[in-house]
Amino acid sequence: MRFATAFSLTPVVCAITAYVGVAAPALAQTYQFDGDLLMGSSVDVSKLNAGDWFPAGKYRVDVYINQTFVGREDLQFESSESGPPSPCLSLAMLEQAGVVLEDFSEGELARCTPISQWLDGAFHEFNMNKLRLDVSVPQAFMRHTPKAYVPPSRWDAGEAMAFSSYNASVQENRNSRIGPTRYGFVGMNSGVNIGLWRFRHQSSLSFTDRNGVSTHHWNPLQTYIQRSLPASQSELTLGEAFLPGNLFGSVGYRGINLQTDERMLPDYLRFYAPQVRGAATSNARVIVRQKQQIIYQTTVPPGPFVIDDLAATSYQGDLDVEVIEANGQSRRFTVPYSAVPESIRPGMGRYSVTVGQLRDGGDTATDDLFGELTYQLGLNNGMTVNMGGRVAKNYLAVLGGGVFVNSWGAFGANLTQSMHAMHAEQGHSSDGWRFEMNYSKHVDVTNTTFALAGYRYSTEGFMDLTQALARRPQISGDAFDLDDRVFQHQRNQVVLSLAQPLGRYGQITLSGSSSDYYGSSSRDSQLQLGYANTFGQMGVGVSYTHARTQNGLPDNLTMFSLSMPLEHMPTSPHLTSSVSFQGDRGALLQSSLGGTWGDDNRNSYGLDVGHDTQQGSTYAGVGAQTRLPVGALSGSFSQGQGYYQMGMTMRGSVVVHSEGLTLGPYLGETFALVEAKGAEGATISNGQGSRINRDGYAVVPNLSPFRYNDVSINAADMDQRTDLLVSKQEVAPYAGAAVKLHFETLTGYGILVRAIGEKGGVLPLGAAVKDEQGRVVGTVGQASRIFARVENPQGYLSIDLDERDERLCLLPYSLSDEQKGLPLVRLELQCLTKGSEL
Repeated sequence: MRFATAFSLTPVVCAITAYVGVAAPALAQTYQFDGDLLMGSSVDVSKLNAGDWFPAGKYRVDVYINQTFVGREDLQFESSESGPPSPCLSLAMLEQAGVVLEDFSEGELARCTPISQWLDGAFHEFNMNKLRLDVSVPQAFMRHTPKAYVPPSRWDAGEAMAFSSYNASVQENRNSRIGPTRYGFVGMNSGVNIGLWRFRHQSSLSFTDRNGVSTHHWNPLQTYIQRSLPASQSELTLGEAFLPGNLFGSVGYRGINLQTDERMLPDYLRFYAPQVRGAATSNARVIVRQKQQIIYQTTVPPGPFVIDDLAATSYQGDLDVEVIEANGQSRRFTVPYSAVPESIRPGMGRYSVTVGQLRDGGDTATDDLFGELTYQLGLNNGMTVNMGGRVAKNYLAVLGGGVFVNSWGAFGANLTQSMHAMHAEQGHSSDGWRFEMNYSKHVDVTNTTFALAGYRYSTEGFMDLTQALARRPQISGDAFDLDDRVFQHQRNQVVLSLAQPLGRYGQITLSGSSSDYYGSSSRDSQLQLGYANTFGQMGVGVSYTHARTQNGLPDNLTMFSLSMPLEHMPTSPHLTSSVSFQGDRGALLQSSLGGTWGDDNRNSYGLDVGHDTQQGSTYAGVGAQTRLPVGALSGSFSQGQGYYQMGMTMRGSVVVHSEGLTLGPYLGETFALVEAKGAEGATISNGQGSRINRDGYAVVPNLSPFRYNDVSINAADMDQRTDLLVSKQEVAPYAGAAVKLHFETLTGYGILVRAIGEKGGVLPLGAAVKDEQGRVVGTVGQASRIFARVENPQGYLSIDLDERDERLCLLPYSLSDEQKGLPLVRLELQCLTKGSEL
């Protein structure tokens, strides 16, 4: 890897400084360095007797407070008589990082004195090689800051960009009965970002070619404008989109929505965890355990205490709380910890407001307006309240309920009352209600996880909004699919799951569901029972599936499977074999072999074969995928008795920015554009195969919004003519942002010069070396050695021989075609005085 520092120091000076910085604290001795020992030394090296010395000036540094990244700042370091230069820390930056500084003013901090002199117990350390400033502040002077939380002032809105992610696939099928059939699909997710405003459009195009007859269909899914509102921790959406449907059910709408964006909150507030309340009689240590594992530990003063920042480690498993007093006495108590998906932390709220027109999955919508309002509030450890309403012309639905937690588990229950006037002028109406419940519990004694994923009962008169509007005669069949299922009233539905670990004997899982309907004596049902275990690196599984639909016969499937790696390396091929029995239809034998290869396992492959004993047929298939800098490409081919199938898929993206167009992997909601001029070939860590292209750009396809993301460049395959000044950056983007990260580089030919001074003498040690434009490209080392990176294959370097710029040494150079291709060119150059002919 090749990195260049962002400042100019003599290699010998750096070595001495590094040695003193390590040796001095260890040996507690004072070192004195004699400048006469350095050949060509005409500079004062007395300051190097302080191992942490570095030149005063302005530096762009990464600031960490108590090992937590605060941000990248341009800080001024001013000289100090008693030690190395001290950083000028602004009051705003420290307060923003959580340092309590009520007794200080901006003027006092601007003096650039060490932080230890104005805040007891605080100190700072500066690593010049890493350009990292670490500030240590006692916890007593720090506000409580949630772990991994990034303040809104640090969120990056990104830059103006346009993009389009695509998923394109083609497939051809042929069998002995009909001719070839070709299918094609292109899914597009496009957008434009301008400041905090985001425009998004999602659509798909599909086509079919069968026996020379072609059909195609364009399906617009969503088109909307969105914006984050950090002041209210909300998100605004205008246009055609979908509601999440956590209480009433998901529907498409055309209109406006305003809802809480919990991603802006600290992690400990986003997910449910109970408050732990207790009391201490002294300075006590509080330990919180879950499933015998310590998940939280803190020290509290005498008196009542509340712990409200537990991380959401699991939705299951009661908390064991231990309070250890200063005298060693210990008390224990238990806090129930079970939750269902709608559980909210005590004191937290979540809302959603929508006004618009109901629409189907395409671009059609009803003429009638509808509105929806939902609100959820965490009252305490044991209760979350849900409430909401949906209203449209001649329709009203009201919901109430919540989550109730006790030692028996977590119960979620909602009751919805609907009123629908189908023919209001004739006085006809349909009223009804629906009751929903879910349940979750983890039994610590047996380590059993039980979840009633959902039970629902609806009266015959109950209608949700989609059913109500679909029944209206004024809505044409083009607006909604008037399938019988729309009008089919579900009466009961139950979904449950059970997981029972057996330790070294494996694990048993059970899941099932059942539904019945008004006007029908049959029901839909399915049951799945499975067992899995591992023996060394071998995995064994047995499963049984039973399914029955209203109009179908029972369908039973029993499967035995075995999987194992063929070698002990992480990239070793993996073999999976199975045999399945489906009723009296015989057995199906299947085997597959898959693995990866290449850098970062960017390539994968799979081979599979199968045999059907009932039909006596055999099939075989092969597939492969590779992650390219511009996306992911995959292909497959399979053939059996009387048929074959082949297909290809390409996933990627196109990003349009101020400097041009960049191709990359398929984008997530939030992404970054990396700029590193001259770093062609360098890979982006966790970039899904993304590399810096010849224009100096690459795409990072996924970033976590409102959290710090590390974006780093691996220079192993980078252009040898380029050095990275910075290899890693951290960024906390807004949701949906397209951020641009600029990585500074030095590009040119690397030359190592042995300079010969006037009359054969040596050049002054540590003197700056400049190019024709006056830019500093290196320094003079010991014995007149110079390393520099020059932009042009021919030119000259200049060195100031004195501080008044009255004597100037010029070093003309010219690289041959052969030397241009070398990573480092060694030259011996004669110093010409100012005014000499170059």
